[in-house]
Amino acid sequence: MQPIYKIFVKIDKRFQDEIETESGLKLYKDTSFKQEENSTIVGQVVAVPDKYDRSMGSEDFKTNVKAGDKLYFHFLVAMDDENRVEVDGEEYWMVDYFNAIALVRDGKIIPVGDYILLDPIKEKIDTSLIVPDTVDKEGTRGLVVASNDPSIPEGSTVEYEEVGKFWNIIEGRRLYCMFNQNILFIHND
Repeated sequence: MQPIYKIFVKIDKRFQDEIETESGLKLYKDTSFKQEENSTIVGQVVAVPDKYDRSMGSEDFKTNVKAGDKLYFHFLVAMDDENRVEVDGEEYWMVDYFNAIALVRDGKIIPVGDYILLDPIKEKIDTSLIVPDTVDKEGTRGLVVASNDPSIPEGSTVEYEEVGKFWNIIEGRRLYCMFNQNILFIHND
């Protein structure tokens, strides 16, 4: 039998189809439109693999990710039926560790593997002609929110590649997720 190199998580539901207002009113939305934005991206870790497949990347997930952690992962996990497993009437989802982005333990966001999390910096554009769409522009500069690479410390202002980034809502914050190698340089502000 082939070993399974996946992290198993339990999620509340596959798609987030409810919006609750401050007054408690619940609205239901059609999740077939923009599935990637409605897909569940967080779950509780129930098991991590005992073995490690070196062809899949960094081994640090074995020491970082533990059962009981809150794990954020790529939106494609819940969109793929092949990742769903049912055991004794319970539903679990398998997360490849290259799709595991960050975990939360004791209120701290910790990136998994080679991921780094950034808060993009909006840059003001100085112009005599004001075009509303260009006043606040998101560039390629960001503030490091969470990093496990000592050469790119948290709180640093960095310049990053335009390609390779994607955003995810982590602990209520819209953050860019990318790999450490997408960081071009650290600013000396």
